[in-house]
Amino acid sequence: MEKWLFLILIILIIINFSGCVQTSIIQDFKFNSGEGGCAEKLTDIADIKLEDNKIIFSGFITTPTPCYELKASYSIDKIEFAKAPTTDVITITIIKEPVGDVCIQCIGEISFNGELTINREMWNSGHYGVEIIHDGKELTRLYSYVA
Repeated sequence: MEKWLFLILIILIIINFSGCVQTSIIQDFKFNSGEGGCAEKLTDIADIKLEDNKIIFSGFITTPTPCYELKASYSIDKIEFAKAPTTDVITITIIKEPVGDVCIQCIGEISFNGELTINREMWNSGHYGVEIIHDGKELTRLYSYVA
C-alpha cells in the first residue's frame, strides 16, 4: 500500500512540474517605454537587430500629446509565401495609452526599447521574421535564416 501511495505521489509531482517545461521559442520579453516629450520628428521609427540569441528593438512613436505610455506584446505566427518556405514571424505590437489628466498641448514623441531572448533549444534552423506594428501599420521588419 505504501509503495502505491509513493508511486501516485511521484506521478502527481511529475504532472505538476511538467507545466514548467518551456515550449516557446521566446524565453524572455522585456519592453521599456520612455518619457513623453514634444516631437522633433512627426514619424514613427523602429529598428531591429539580432545579437546572438537576442532580438533587440528600439524606436520612437508619435502620440497626440506627450502624456502617453507605450505597452507592447508579441505573438508568433507561421506565414506561408507562394515561392518561399514557411516562415515563423514574431510580431511585436506596440500600443499607446493616455496617462494623466492635464498635459502640455503639442504632438508627442515617446521612445521605446526592448528585447526578446530566444530559447536556443527551441530555435531550429529555418526562416524567421520579426516585425514591429503600431496602429495597424508595420514600422519595420527583418527576415533572417538560422542555420
